[in-house]
Amino acid sequence: MPPPPVPVRSVQAKALPRIQKKWKWTGDLFMDVSRNRAERVCEVLISEATDPQPNGLRFSICLSGENIRLSAFHELSCLHTFLLASTRVQQFAKLGSASDKDADALLQLGIFMQKRSYFCFAHLYMDDSSVGLLIIFPTGHEVANSLLKVPPTLASNTPLQVALVPWELTTREFRAENWKSRSPTVEHQLDPAFAAILEADGRSVATQRRFYQALHILTFPKAIYDFMSQKQSPRPYCIWYAPADTTQSGTIGYETLLLREILSTCTQAKDMGYKADVRVVFVHVGALATLHGLPFLVAWRNKRPELRFLTYGRHPSVPRERWGVREIYLIGGVVTFTPSAIIEGHGMLFRRIKDVAEHPLWDCYVLPSVVAMVAKLTCQGGHPLRVYDEGNFVYEDLLKAIEQGSVALLHAPAILRDAPPKGDPSLLWTRWMIRLPSMNARQILEECLRIAAEQFANTSDAELPVAVEKEIARDLLRMQMQPVMMDNYRRFVVLKGRSDTYFQEDRCPGIEVTTLSKLDFRDDFFTTRTDSAQ
Repeated sequence: MPPPPVPVRSVQAKALPRIQKKWKWTGDLFMDVSRNRAERVCEVLISEATDPQPNGLRFSICLSGENIRLSAFHELSCLHTFLLASTRVQQFAKLGSASDKDADALLQLGIFMQKRSYFCFAHLYMDDSSVGLLIIFPTGHEVANSLLKVPPTLASNTPLQVALVPWELTTREFRAENWKSRSPTVEHQLDPAFAAILEADGRSVATQRRFYQALHILTFPKAIYDFMSQKQSPRPYCIWYAPADTTQSGTIGYETLLLREILSTCTQAKDMGYKADVRVVFVHVGALATLHGLPFLVAWRNKRPELRFLTYGRHPSVPRERWGVREIYLIGGVVTFTPSAIIEGHGMLFRRIKDVAEHPLWDCYVLPSVVAMVAKLTCQGGHPLRVYDEGNFVYEDLLKAIEQGSVALLHAPAILRDAPPKGDPSLLWTRWMIRLPSMNARQILEECLRIAAEQFANTSDAELPVAVEKEIARDLLRMQMQPVMMDNYRRFVVLKGRSDTYFQEDRCPGIEVTTLSKLDFRDDFFTTRTDSAQ
Protein backbone atom coordinates (compact mmCIF):
# COMPACT_ATOMS: atom_id res chain seq x y z
CA MET A 1 0.00 0.00 0.00
CA PRO A 2 1.58 3.28 -1.02
CA PRO A 3 2.33 5.82 1.75
CA PRO A 4 -0.05 8.73 2.06
CA PRO A 5 1.04 11.85 0.26
CA VAL A 6 3.06 14.29 2.32
CA PRO A 7 1.15 17.53 2.73
CA VAL A 8 2.91 20.40 1.03
CA ARG A 9 2.69 23.86 2.60
CA SER A 10 1.88 26.51 0.07
CA VAL A 11 4.83 28.88 -0.29
CA GLN A 12 4.16 32.52 -1.16
CA ALA A 13 6.44 33.78 -3.87
CA LYS A 14 9.09 36.17 -2.46
CA ALA A 15 8.50 39.72 -3.53
CA LEU A 16 11.13 41.24 -5.75
CA PRO A 17 13.11 44.05 -4.09
CA ARG A 18 11.59 47.43 -4.76
CA ILE A 19 13.75 49.61 -6.96
CA GLN A 20 14.29 52.99 -5.32
CA LYS A 21 13.36 55.83 -7.62
CA LYS A 22 16.12 58.34 -8.16
CA TRP A 23 15.31 61.62 -6.44
CA LYS A 24 14.77 64.69 -8.56
CA TRP A 25 13.14 68.06 -8.08
CA THR A 26 11.43 70.30 -10.63
CA GLY A 27 10.30 73.87 -10.05
CA ASP A 28 10.66 77.52 -11.02
CA LEU A 29 13.91 79.40 -10.48
CA PHE A 30 13.50 83.01 -9.29
CA MET A 31 16.18 85.68 -8.84
CA ASP A 32 15.97 88.61 -6.42
CA VAL A 33 15.73 91.96 -8.21
CA SER A 34 14.82 94.00 -5.13
CA ARG A 35 14.41 93.35 -1.44
CA ASN A 36 10.75 92.49 -1.84
CA ARG A 37 10.51 91.14 -5.36
CA ALA A 38 11.97 88.40 -7.52
CA GLU A 39 11.71 87.64 -11.24
CA ARG A 40 11.31 84.20 -12.77
CA VAL A 41 14.30 82.97 -14.77
CA CYS A 42 13.15 79.54 -15.96
CA GLU A 43 11.93 76.11 -14.84
CA VAL A 44 14.76 73.89 -13.63
CA LEU A 45 15.44 70.25 -12.81
CA ILE A 46 17.77 69.21 -9.97
CA SER A 47 18.85 65.60 -10.44
CA GLU A 48 21.65 63.04 -10.26
CA ALA A 49 22.40 63.86 -6.62
CA THR A 50 25.46 62.34 -4.99
CA ASP A 51 25.11 60.04 -1.99
CA PRO A 52 24.41 62.06 1.19
CA GLN A 53 26.76 62.16 4.15
CA PRO A 54 25.80 59.73 6.96
CA ASN A 55 23.11 61.17 9.24
CA GLY A 56 23.22 64.44 7.33
CA LEU A 57 20.77 66.63 5.49
CA ARG A 58 19.70 65.63 2.03
CA PHE A 59 17.97 67.35 -0.85
CA SER A 60 14.88 65.15 -0.55
CA ILE A 61 14.27 66.41 3.00
CA CYS A 62 14.82 70.15 2.79
CA LEU A 63 13.97 70.89 -0.86
CA SER A 64 10.23 70.33 -0.92
CA GLY A 65 8.79 73.63 -2.13
CA GLU A 66 7.62 74.51 -5.63
CA ASN A 67 10.30 77.09 -6.42
CA ILE A 68 13.76 78.35 -5.51
CA ARG A 69 14.47 82.01 -4.83
CA LEU A 70 18.10 82.97 -5.37
CA SER A 71 20.04 85.85 -3.91
CA ALA A 72 21.88 88.35 -6.08
CA PHE A 73 25.24 87.24 -7.50
CA HIS A 74 28.34 87.02 -5.32
CA GLU A 75 31.94 86.58 -6.37
CA LEU A 76 33.33 83.10 -5.88
CA SER A 77 36.28 84.66 -4.09
CA CYS A 78 33.80 85.46 -1.27
CA LEU A 79 32.46 81.90 -1.00
CA HIS A 80 34.83 80.94 1.80
CA THR A 81 33.21 83.52 4.10
CA PHE A 82 29.88 81.72 3.73
CA LEU A 83 31.49 78.37 4.37
CA LEU A 84 32.99 79.57 7.67
CA ALA A 85 29.50 79.34 9.19
CA SER A 86 28.72 75.98 7.62
CA THR A 87 29.53 72.32 7.94
CA ARG A 88 30.88 70.27 5.04
CA VAL A 89 28.79 69.89 1.88
CA GLN A 90 26.21 67.14 2.37
CA GLN A 91 25.20 66.53 -1.25
CA PHE A 92 25.91 67.74 -4.76
CA ALA A 93 23.63 67.59 -7.78
CA LYS A 94 23.38 68.94 -11.30
CA LEU A 95 21.08 71.82 -12.20
CA GLY A 96 19.48 71.56 -15.63
CA SER A 97 16.49 72.93 -17.48
CA ALA A 98 13.18 71.15 -16.99
CA SER A 99 12.30 71.52 -20.68
CA ASP A 100 13.96 72.41 -23.96
CA LYS A 101 12.28 75.82 -24.04
CA ASP A 102 14.23 76.90 -20.94
CA ALA A 103 17.56 75.34 -21.93
CA ASP A 104 18.95 78.49 -23.54
CA ALA A 105 18.03 80.73 -20.60
CA LEU A 106 19.84 78.42 -18.18
CA LEU A 107 22.82 78.10 -20.52
CA GLN A 108 23.17 81.89 -20.75
CA LEU A 109 22.95 82.17 -16.96
CA GLY A 110 25.68 79.54 -16.61
CA ILE A 111 27.94 81.28 -19.15
CA PHE A 112 27.43 84.61 -17.38
CA MET A 113 28.32 83.12 -13.97
CA GLN A 114 31.30 81.19 -15.34
CA LYS A 115 32.81 84.19 -17.10
CA ARG A 116 32.41 86.52 -14.13
CA SER A 117 33.23 83.93 -11.44
CA TYR A 118 29.90 84.28 -9.66
CA PHE A 119 27.82 82.07 -7.40
CA CYS A 120 24.42 82.56 -5.80
CA PHE A 121 22.44 80.81 -3.10
CA ALA A 122 18.98 80.09 -1.76
CA HIS A 123 18.00 79.46 1.86
CA LEU A 124 16.68 76.00 2.71
CA TYR A 125 14.04 75.69 5.41
CA MET A 126 12.65 73.05 7.74
CA ASP A 127 9.87 73.90 10.20
CA ASP A 128 10.16 77.57 9.12
CA SER A 129 13.82 77.73 10.20
CA SER A 130 16.78 78.13 7.87
CA VAL A 131 18.87 74.96 8.03
CA GLY A 132 21.41 75.75 5.33
CA LEU A 133 22.09 77.04 1.85
CA LEU A 134 21.60 75.70 -1.64
CA ILE A 135 24.69 77.05 -3.40
CA ILE A 136 24.56 77.32 -7.19
CA PHE A 137 27.88 77.61 -8.99
CA PRO A 138 29.28 77.26 -12.55
CA THR A 139 30.31 73.76 -13.52
CA GLY A 140 34.05 73.14 -13.57
CA HIS A 141 35.04 76.48 -12.05
CA GLU A 142 38.40 76.07 -10.33
CA VAL A 143 37.57 78.19 -7.27
CA ALA A 144 34.23 76.47 -6.65
CA ASN A 145 35.76 73.02 -7.11
CA SER A 146 38.50 73.83 -4.62
CA LEU A 147 36.38 75.42 -1.89
CA LEU A 148 33.45 73.02 -2.10
CA LYS A 149 35.55 69.92 -2.89
CA VAL A 150 33.32 68.95 -5.78
CA PRO A 151 33.66 65.22 -6.54
CA PRO A 152 34.97 64.46 -10.04
CA THR A 153 32.12 61.96 -10.51
CA LEU A 154 29.46 64.69 -10.39
CA ALA A 155 27.64 65.03 -13.72
CA SER A 156 29.27 67.83 -15.71
CA ASN A 157 26.99 67.93 -18.77
CA THR A 158 25.23 71.04 -17.49
CA PRO A 159 26.34 74.67 -17.06
CA LEU A 160 25.46 74.81 -13.35
CA GLN A 161 25.78 72.57 -10.31
CA VAL A 162 24.35 72.81 -6.79
CA ALA A 163 25.63 72.00 -3.31
CA LEU A 164 23.70 71.49 -0.06
CA VAL A 165 25.56 73.24 2.76
CA PRO A 166 24.00 73.09 6.26
CA TRP A 167 24.64 75.74 8.91
CA GLU A 168 27.05 74.72 11.65
CA LEU A 169 24.65 76.10 14.26
CA THR A 170 20.93 75.48 14.47
CA THR A 171 18.58 78.45 14.56
CA ARG A 172 17.92 77.78 18.24
CA GLU A 173 21.65 77.82 19.08
CA PHE A 174 22.19 81.02 17.13
CA ARG A 175 19.32 82.83 18.80
CA ALA A 176 20.59 81.70 22.20
CA GLU A 177 23.95 83.30 21.29
CA ASN A 178 25.84 80.16 22.23
CA TRP A 179 27.99 80.78 19.18
CA LYS A 180 29.71 83.81 20.71
CA SER A 181 32.01 81.68 22.84
CA ARG A 182 33.10 79.79 19.72
CA SER A 183 34.05 82.80 17.60
CA PRO A 184 37.81 82.88 17.12
CA THR A 185 39.66 86.17 17.29
CA VAL A 186 40.61 87.39 13.84
CA GLU A 187 44.38 87.09 13.71
CA HIS A 188 47.04 88.02 11.21
CA GLN A 189 48.74 85.02 9.67
CA LEU A 190 52.42 84.52 8.98
CA ASP A 191 53.10 82.64 5.77
CA PRO A 192 54.10 79.11 6.89
CA ALA A 193 56.86 79.18 4.28
CA PHE A 194 58.81 81.48 6.63
CA ALA A 195 59.04 78.70 9.24
CA ALA A 196 62.44 77.51 8.02
CA ILE A 197 63.86 81.04 8.24
CA LEU A 198 62.50 81.46 11.76
CA GLU A 199 64.09 78.21 12.82
CA ALA A 200 67.42 79.07 11.21
CA ASP A 201 67.53 82.57 12.72
CA GLY A 202 66.95 81.22 16.21
CA ARG A 203 67.57 83.86 18.86
CA SER A 204 68.24 86.58 16.28
CA VAL A 205 64.48 86.70 15.69
CA ALA A 206 64.20 88.73 18.89
CA THR A 207 66.54 91.38 17.47
CA GLN A 208 64.53 91.50 14.22
CA ARG A 209 61.18 91.74 15.96
CA ARG A 210 59.84 94.60 13.84
CA PHE A 211 60.69 92.78 10.61
CA TYR A 212 58.84 89.62 11.63
CA GLN A 213 56.01 91.70 13.04
CA ALA A 214 55.65 93.36 9.63
CA LEU A 215 55.59 89.99 7.85
CA HIS A 216 52.94 88.81 10.30
CA ILE A 217 50.67 91.87 10.17
CA LEU A 218 50.79 92.32 6.40
CA THR A 219 50.56 88.54 5.80
CA PHE A 220 53.43 89.04 3.37
CA PRO A 221 53.90 85.99 1.10
CA LYS A 222 57.27 84.26 1.10
CA ALA A 223 57.19 84.05 -2.72
CA ILE A 224 56.98 87.85 -3.03
CA TYR A 225 59.70 88.30 -0.44
CA ASP A 226 61.96 85.94 -2.37
CA PHE A 227 61.24 87.86 -5.59
CA MET A 228 62.17 91.18 -3.97
CA SER A 229 65.28 89.63 -2.36
CA GLN A 230 66.85 88.30 -5.56
CA LYS A 231 70.45 89.46 -5.83
CA GLN A 232 70.94 88.78 -9.53
CA SER A 233 68.97 91.83 -10.71
CA PRO A 234 67.78 95.13 -9.20
CA ARG A 235 64.27 95.38 -7.76
CA PRO A 236 63.37 99.11 -7.96
CA TYR A 237 59.86 99.82 -6.70
CA CYS A 238 57.42 102.54 -5.73
CA ILE A 239 54.57 102.64 -3.21
CA TRP A 240 51.18 104.27 -3.89
CA TYR A 241 49.52 104.73 -0.51
CA ALA A 242 47.98 108.21 -0.17
CA PRO A 243 45.55 109.28 1.06
CA ALA A 244 44.34 105.92 2.42
CA ASP A 245 47.37 105.10 4.57
CA THR A 246 48.42 108.45 5.96
CA THR A 247 48.16 110.01 9.39
CA GLN A 248 46.17 113.14 10.19
CA SER A 249 49.33 115.19 9.74
CA GLY A 250 49.85 113.68 6.28
CA THR A 251 52.81 111.44 7.14
CA ILE A 252 53.15 107.81 6.04
CA GLY A 253 50.73 105.40 7.68
CA TYR A 254 51.51 102.34 9.80
CA GLU A 255 51.01 99.63 7.16
CA THR A 256 53.20 101.43 4.63
CA LEU A 257 55.93 101.80 7.25
CA LEU A 258 55.69 98.04 7.85
CA LEU A 259 56.03 97.41 4.11
CA ARG A 260 59.13 99.60 4.00
CA GLU A 261 60.54 97.66 6.94
CA ILE A 262 60.21 94.41 4.98
CA LEU A 263 61.65 95.86 1.77
CA SER A 264 64.58 97.41 3.63
CA THR A 265 65.97 93.89 4.16
CA CYS A 266 66.02 93.27 0.40
CA THR A 267 69.43 94.52 -0.72
CA GLN A 268 68.50 94.99 -4.38
CA ALA A 269 65.17 96.70 -3.66
CA LYS A 270 65.11 100.50 -3.75
CA ASP A 271 62.22 102.98 -3.60
CA MET A 272 62.52 105.04 -6.80
CA GLY A 273 59.45 107.23 -6.36
CA TYR A 274 57.03 107.95 -9.19
CA LYS A 275 59.37 109.42 -11.79
CA ALA A 276 61.56 106.51 -12.77
CA ASP A 277 61.17 103.05 -14.22
CA VAL A 278 60.39 100.51 -11.54
CA ARG A 279 59.97 96.75 -11.41
CA VAL A 280 57.18 96.60 -8.83
CA VAL A 281 54.36 98.96 -7.87
CA PHE A 282 52.94 98.41 -4.37
CA VAL A 283 49.42 99.81 -3.92
CA HIS A 284 47.64 100.14 -0.59
CA VAL A 285 44.17 98.62 -1.04
CA GLY A 286 42.58 101.83 0.20
CA ALA A 287 44.45 103.83 -2.45
CA LEU A 288 43.20 101.79 -5.42
CA ALA A 289 40.53 104.45 -5.95
CA THR A 290 43.23 107.01 -6.78
CA LEU A 291 45.69 104.75 -8.61
CA HIS A 292 44.65 106.25 -11.95
CA GLY A 293 46.59 109.33 -10.84
CA LEU A 294 49.90 107.43 -10.72
CA PRO A 295 52.28 108.89 -13.33
CA PHE A 296 53.22 106.47 -16.12
CA LEU A 297 50.46 104.02 -15.09
CA VAL A 298 49.11 103.66 -18.63
CA ALA A 299 52.57 103.41 -20.19
CA TRP A 300 53.73 100.87 -17.60
CA ARG A 301 50.71 98.62 -18.14
CA ASN A 302 51.02 98.94 -21.90
CA LYS A 303 54.76 98.73 -22.56
CA ARG A 304 56.17 97.01 -19.47
CA PRO A 305 54.61 93.52 -19.26
CA GLU A 306 57.27 92.45 -16.73
CA LEU A 307 56.25 95.20 -14.26
CA ARG A 308 54.20 93.80 -11.37
CA PHE A 309 51.38 95.49 -9.41
CA LEU A 310 50.88 94.25 -5.85
CA THR A 311 48.30 95.38 -3.30
CA TYR A 312 48.83 95.36 0.46
CA GLY A 313 47.11 96.46 3.66
CA ARG A 314 43.55 96.72 4.92
CA HIS A 315 40.93 99.43 4.56
CA PRO A 316 37.23 99.73 5.48
CA SER A 317 36.31 100.87 1.96
CA VAL A 318 37.53 97.56 0.49
CA PRO A 319 35.87 94.14 0.98
CA ARG A 320 37.67 92.06 3.59
CA GLU A 321 38.53 89.30 1.13
CA ARG A 322 40.54 91.82 -0.93
CA TRP A 323 42.85 92.74 1.96
CA GLY A 324 46.45 91.65 2.06
CA VAL A 325 49.11 91.12 -0.58
CA ARG A 326 47.86 90.01 -3.99
CA GLU A 327 48.90 90.63 -7.59
CA ILE A 328 46.61 92.65 -9.86
CA TYR A 329 46.58 93.80 -13.49
CA LEU A 330 48.32 90.66 -14.73
CA ILE A 331 47.80 90.26 -18.48
CA GLY A 332 45.45 90.95 -21.35
CA GLY A 333 43.01 93.81 -21.55
CA VAL A 334 39.55 95.26 -22.11
CA VAL A 335 38.54 97.44 -25.05
CA THR A 336 35.60 99.80 -25.45
CA PHE A 337 34.61 102.25 -28.20
CA THR A 338 33.47 105.82 -28.59
CA PRO A 339 30.57 106.55 -30.98
CA SER A 340 32.97 108.28 -33.36
CA ALA A 341 35.28 105.26 -33.47
CA ILE A 342 32.32 103.07 -34.47
CA ILE A 343 31.00 105.43 -37.13
CA GLU A 344 34.32 106.54 -38.65
CA GLY A 345 35.85 103.07 -38.68
CA HIS A 346 32.89 101.00 -39.84
CA GLY A 347 34.89 98.48 -41.85
CA MET A 348 37.80 98.10 -39.45
CA LEU A 349 35.45 98.03 -36.43
CA PHE A 350 34.20 94.52 -37.08
CA ARG A 351 37.68 93.23 -37.88
CA ARG A 352 38.81 94.51 -34.49
CA ILE A 353 35.79 92.99 -32.77
CA LYS A 354 36.66 89.67 -34.43
CA ASP A 355 40.30 89.94 -33.32
CA VAL A 356 39.36 90.68 -29.70
CA ALA A 357 36.78 87.89 -29.65
CA GLU A 358 39.39 85.39 -30.87
CA HIS A 359 42.11 86.52 -28.45
CA PRO A 360 42.00 84.43 -25.24
CA LEU A 361 43.19 87.28 -23.01
CA TRP A 362 41.15 90.19 -24.33
CA ASP A 363 37.49 91.21 -24.27
CA CYS A 364 35.53 94.16 -25.58
CA TYR A 365 32.35 95.86 -24.51
CA VAL A 366 30.23 98.82 -25.46
CA LEU A 367 28.16 101.10 -23.26
CA PRO A 368 24.38 101.30 -23.86
CA SER A 369 24.71 105.07 -24.20
CA VAL A 370 27.28 104.60 -26.98
CA VAL A 371 24.93 102.34 -28.95
CA ALA A 372 22.16 104.91 -28.49
CA MET A 373 24.45 107.74 -29.64
CA VAL A 374 25.46 105.80 -32.76
CA ALA A 375 21.78 105.23 -33.53
CA LYS A 376 20.98 108.92 -33.04
CA LEU A 377 23.82 110.08 -35.30
CA THR A 378 23.14 107.60 -38.13
CA CYS A 379 19.33 107.62 -38.31
CA GLN A 380 19.21 111.21 -39.68
CA GLY A 381 16.35 112.40 -37.48
CA GLY A 382 14.27 109.22 -37.77
CA HIS A 383 13.40 107.20 -34.70
CA PRO A 384 15.98 104.41 -34.49
CA LEU A 385 13.42 101.68 -33.78
CA ARG A 386 11.35 102.68 -36.79
CA VAL A 387 14.48 102.77 -38.95
CA TYR A 388 15.40 99.32 -37.64
CA ASP A 389 11.93 97.93 -38.38
CA GLU A 390 12.18 99.27 -41.92
CA GLY A 391 15.43 97.36 -42.40
CA ASN A 392 17.55 100.50 -42.81
CA PHE A 393 19.50 100.51 -39.53
CA VAL A 394 23.15 100.83 -40.56
CA TYR A 395 24.61 99.19 -37.46
CA GLU A 396 22.45 96.10 -37.22
CA ASP A 397 25.67 94.06 -37.38
CA LEU A 398 26.77 95.69 -34.11
CA LEU A 399 23.49 94.71 -32.46
CA LYS A 400 23.91 91.16 -33.80
CA ALA A 401 27.46 91.03 -32.42
CA ILE A 402 26.07 92.00 -29.00
CA GLU A 403 23.28 89.44 -29.29
CA GLN A 404 25.78 86.70 -30.21
CA GLY A 405 28.22 87.64 -27.45
CA SER A 406 31.16 88.87 -29.56
CA VAL A 407 30.75 92.26 -27.88
CA ALA A 408 29.41 92.69 -24.36
CA LEU A 409 26.75 95.29 -23.70
CA LEU A 410 27.92 96.38 -20.31
CA HIS A 411 28.45 99.14 -17.81
CA ALA A 412 30.34 98.87 -14.55
CA PRO A 413 28.26 98.17 -11.43
CA ALA A 414 28.06 100.89 -8.81
CA ILE A 415 30.88 100.96 -6.25
CA LEU A 416 30.77 102.19 -2.68
CA ARG A 417 31.86 105.74 -3.32
CA ASP A 418 29.27 106.26 -6.09
CA ALA A 419 26.17 108.24 -5.17
CA PRO A 420 23.45 105.57 -5.13
CA PRO A 421 20.70 106.00 -7.72
CA LYS A 422 17.09 105.36 -6.85
CA GLY A 423 16.77 101.80 -5.59
CA ASP A 424 19.55 99.43 -4.64
CA PRO A 425 22.29 99.88 -7.31
CA SER A 426 23.67 96.36 -7.01
CA LEU A 427 20.27 94.73 -7.38
CA LEU A 428 19.30 97.01 -10.25
CA TRP A 429 22.53 96.13 -12.06
CA THR A 430 22.00 92.42 -11.40
CA ARG A 431 18.45 92.58 -12.70
CA TRP A 432 19.65 94.27 -15.87
CA MET A 433 22.41 91.70 -16.45
CA ILE A 434 19.95 88.81 -16.05
CA ARG A 435 17.63 90.25 -18.67
CA LEU A 436 20.31 90.90 -21.31
CA PRO A 437 21.01 87.32 -22.52
CA SER A 438 17.37 86.83 -23.51
CA MET A 439 17.19 90.00 -25.67
CA ASN A 440 17.28 89.98 -29.46
CA ALA A 441 18.88 92.73 -31.58
CA ARG A 442 15.79 94.96 -31.63
CA GLN A 443 15.27 94.64 -27.87
CA ILE A 444 18.94 95.50 -27.30
CA LEU A 445 18.52 98.69 -29.32
CA GLU A 446 15.35 99.56 -27.44
CA GLU A 447 17.07 98.97 -24.09
CA CYS A 448 20.04 101.16 -25.05
CA LEU A 449 17.74 104.00 -26.10
CA ARG A 450 15.84 103.73 -22.81
CA ILE A 451 18.98 103.83 -20.67
CA ALA A 452 20.48 106.75 -22.60
CA ALA A 453 17.21 108.72 -22.32
CA GLU A 454 17.33 108.33 -18.52
CA GLN A 455 21.05 109.13 -18.25
CA PHE A 456 21.02 112.25 -20.41
CA ALA A 457 17.51 113.57 -19.86
CA ASN A 458 18.89 117.01 -18.89
CA THR A 459 21.67 117.15 -21.49
CA SER A 460 21.29 119.28 -24.60
CA ASP A 461 22.06 117.88 -28.06
CA ALA A 462 25.10 120.15 -28.30
CA GLU A 463 26.54 118.81 -25.06
CA LEU A 464 25.64 115.18 -25.69
CA PRO A 465 28.79 113.99 -27.58
CA VAL A 466 31.18 115.15 -24.85
CA ALA A 467 28.79 113.91 -22.13
CA VAL A 468 28.90 110.41 -23.63
CA GLU A 469 32.69 110.51 -23.84
CA LYS A 470 32.91 111.52 -20.17
CA GLU A 471 30.60 108.64 -19.28
CA ILE A 472 32.92 106.23 -21.13
CA ALA A 473 35.89 107.54 -19.14
CA ARG A 474 34.06 107.29 -15.79
CA ASP A 475 32.88 103.78 -16.58
CA LEU A 476 36.31 102.51 -17.57
CA LEU A 477 37.79 103.87 -14.34
CA ARG A 478 35.07 102.07 -12.38
CA MET A 479 35.82 98.90 -14.34
CA GLN A 480 39.42 99.02 -13.15
CA MET A 481 38.17 98.95 -9.55
CA GLN A 482 36.14 95.76 -9.96
CA PRO A 483 37.95 92.77 -8.38
CA VAL A 484 37.27 90.45 -11.30
CA MET A 485 38.74 93.01 -13.71
CA MET A 486 41.83 93.63 -11.57
CA ASP A 487 42.43 89.89 -11.35
CA ASN A 488 41.97 89.10 -15.05
CA TYR A 489 43.02 92.13 -17.13
CA ARG A 490 45.92 94.56 -17.30
CA ARG A 491 45.13 97.22 -19.90
CA PHE A 492 41.93 99.28 -20.16
CA VAL A 493 41.64 100.80 -23.62
CA VAL A 494 39.30 103.30 -25.28
CA LEU A 495 39.26 103.30 -29.07
CA LYS A 496 38.43 106.83 -30.23
CA GLY A 497 37.68 108.50 -33.53
CA ARG A 498 39.24 111.54 -35.21
CA SER A 499 36.42 113.84 -34.13
CA ASP A 500 36.63 112.98 -30.41
CA THR A 501 37.88 115.94 -28.40
CA TYR A 502 37.61 114.78 -24.79
CA PHE A 503 40.01 111.83 -24.83
CA GLN A 504 43.36 113.49 -24.41
CA GLU A 505 46.14 111.93 -22.30
CA ASP A 506 46.14 114.74 -19.72
CA ARG A 507 42.34 114.57 -19.31
CA CYS A 508 42.02 110.81 -18.86
CA PRO A 509 44.72 109.53 -16.51
CA GLY A 510 44.59 105.79 -15.98
CA ILE A 511 42.96 105.13 -19.38
CA GLU A 512 44.82 104.02 -22.49
CA VAL A 513 43.52 105.90 -25.54
CA THR A 514 44.20 104.82 -29.11
CA THR A 515 42.42 104.23 -32.42
CA LEU A 516 41.11 101.19 -34.26
CA SER A 517 44.09 101.14 -36.59
CA LYS A 518 46.70 101.52 -33.84
CA LEU A 519 45.40 99.00 -31.30
CA ASP A 520 48.30 96.68 -30.48
CA PHE A 521 47.85 93.59 -28.27
CA ARG A 522 51.62 93.57 -27.75
CA ASP A 523 51.91 89.81 -27.87
CA ASP A 524 52.53 87.23 -30.58
CA PHE A 525 49.17 85.46 -30.37
CA PHE A 526 48.08 86.11 -33.96
CA THR A 527 51.63 85.73 -35.33
CA THR A 528 52.08 82.37 -33.61
CA ARG A 529 48.68 81.18 -34.76
CA THR A 530 49.45 82.16 -38.35
CA ASP A 531 52.82 80.43 -38.26
CA SER A 532 51.37 77.21 -36.84
CA ALA A 533 48.67 77.16 -39.53
CA GLN A 534 51.23 77.27 -42.33
